[in-house]
Amino acid sequence: MFRRAWAFVQTYRAQTRALERIRRERERVERQLEELATAERRNRASEAALGELLKRSTARTRRDAVETSKIDAKTSELTETLAEASMKHVRETMATLEAAAKAQARTSADAVTREFESGLKEKEKRKER
Repeated sequence: MFRRAWAFVQTYRAQTRALERIRRERERVERQLEELATAERRNRASEAALGELLKRSTARTRRDAVETSKIDAKTSELTETLAEASMKHVRETMATLEAAAKAQARTSADAVTREFESGLKEKEKRKER
């Protein structure tokens, strides 16, 4: 009878140890499941944040593209205006230089003509003498 009781005690102890191992393993698995659930929640939150960031980034890119096209249009307009003003200035300068050159040419021609006429008059005076 003692042997039988001792065998039950040993079996009970072995079962108790096995049950403790199973409990520890279950606790470890539960902790891992909690960690996985936490990681999954964090992952979902990160994905949502990334999605929101992508939306904002896309919207900002579109706004920047619109602004850039507006800036390009304004730059082109200003460039054309500047080119027109520059050409107008060049034309005015050329007209002024042309008028000055014509006046200079007239003055030079008048001077040459007077010299020539005075030279002719002197020649005639010499002939008369």
